[in-house]
Amino acid sequence: RAEVLQTPVQALFSQPELVEKLCHGAVTSTTVIAADCKRKNGELFPVELGLSPVEIGQTHHLIMVARDVTQRHALERQLHHSQRMESIGQLTGGLAHDFNNLLGVVIGNLDLLERHVECDDKAKARVRTAQRAALRGADLTKRLLAFARRQQLNPQPTPVNHLIGELLEMLPRTL
Repeated sequence: RAEVLQTPVQALFSQPELVEKLCHGAVTSTTVIAADCKRKNGELFPVELGLSPVEIGQTHHLIMVARDVTQRHALERQLHHSQRMESIGQLTGGLAHDFNNLLGVVIGNLDLLERHVECDDKAKARVRTAQRAALRGADLTKRLLAFARRQQLNPQPTPVNHLIGELLEMLPRTL
């Protein structure tokens, strides 16, 4: 306390316009402002300054109360991040639900198509490849919906060689 009281105002704040305002009587009524204060080591931290001008005799004084708001700012950032994640979850849930509906139509039509191409092995293989891809899409959609509902995901080992084999079947047609 004693050390702070002996420190010049210029050494406490980084904003020259604030120092000017504090030192030259520009504060005429009680007010609260945000500022950056300097620690002993020069590090800046956010403060909320309560300023009240006081006149004692012919001398003008300024009562200044500084409150460190570092923790409040951190909590506000966390809240903002949480709100963004909530919005992303809602958007993801809506998109995943619509995509799931589309996949239901695709999977149903592929099942019907498979019955009509039983004689053509090449066509049947293509339909099955499309079915597997659609089912993978449905699985991805379930994960997105789980994320949107904040459900616990149940990670499972994935046979990478099998997935690569399936991708190799689809790539030539896609390219």
